[in-house]
Amino acid sequence: MLEVFRQGPQTEVSQTTEGLQFCVKAKYLSPQAADDADSMGIACAFAAVIGSGFLGYQMGELNLLVGGLFAGGVFGRPLMQMSFRESAAKTATVYFTEKAIYLERKKGQLRLDRNHRHRFVMYEHPQAVIERDKIEIAKAKGKTNWVRYYSDSFVVALEYLGQRYNIAEVMNRHDAEMIIARFNLCDEYLDDLANSRKTNPLNPQDEWHDPAGGLPH
Repeated sequence: MLEVFRQGPQTEVSQTTEGLQFCVKAKYLSPQAADDADSMGIACAFAAVIGSGFLGYQMGELNLLVGGLFAGGVFGRPLMQMSFRESAAKTATVYFTEKAIYLERKKGQLRLDRNHRHRFVMYEHPQAVIERDKIEIAKAKGKTNWVRYYSDSFVVALEYLGQRYNIAEVMNRHDAEMIIARFNLCDEYLDDLANSRKTNPLNPQDEWHDPAGGLPH
């Protein structure tokens, strides 16, 4: 079973008072966080270039320090943005037991009975259409310096008895699909486990059935 969890979202397996438990810790980057991280990278790169000019002026010469700072600002922006994106990533934690699903929320855990109707789904981000329209307008004007944030982002959610519980805003369809697949795998495995216990006897006495008309014990 553990082989299945080697790739994709981090998944821990343990035993609790409610039986077998899966803890899925899905790391993801939201489109807003990615946008903010990229803006921070641009700001830092710009500051490095300006800082190198100011430092060179104060020192009255161009040396390795000034040159390195300038080069970092000019060529280091992608690395800065990547670093900021990595630090901006969040983790969605969901617990699965044979009896319940636990969603980690800001105000604590939300417990939902697994016996009730539910399913994990992904919706297109509500700002996806707006961003696509803006990109089309930019293309029509001949602009090429745009980045997709929301148009390839999805909201991973749990639908439970007609209610929708948003779990994560995920930038990148593949990442969202990986999270959904892991949630469904854990959920379906526990369903199969519960069904097998209903059909398979737990002890020798469960295999014995009194004949019709037999004497009571």
